[in-house]
Amino acid sequence: MIKRFFTQIKSIFPDWLKDPYVLGTFVVVLLFIAFLAWGPVLQDPRAMMNGETGAPSATPLPEEWQRSSELTNGIVFMGGIIILIIVGSTLGVMRSRNR
Repeated sequence: MIKRFFTQIKSIFPDWLKDPYVLGTFVVVLLFIAFLAWGPVLQDPRAMMNGETGAPSATPLPEEWQRSSELTNGIVFMGGIIILIIVGSTLGVMRSRNR
């Protein structure tokens, strides 16, 4: 019964998604997106506008670094998109070689 259940589950997914490497990459990407979506900055964007960048430290950050926090978020976001493009291209090449 369990074997039949897994067979039915596998028949739902396309053939390229049945590969364990692709499925693992897909899970990692979903975890990355979930981490970004539930991060503290996205939960309370007003905290970033008020200049609250984290726990206070003994050595304060320079004023220039506090002003450029939005730029840092954009750089990290674009870095994530570039990584997704690279992973997607790699999977496309892997799929074309298997045919």
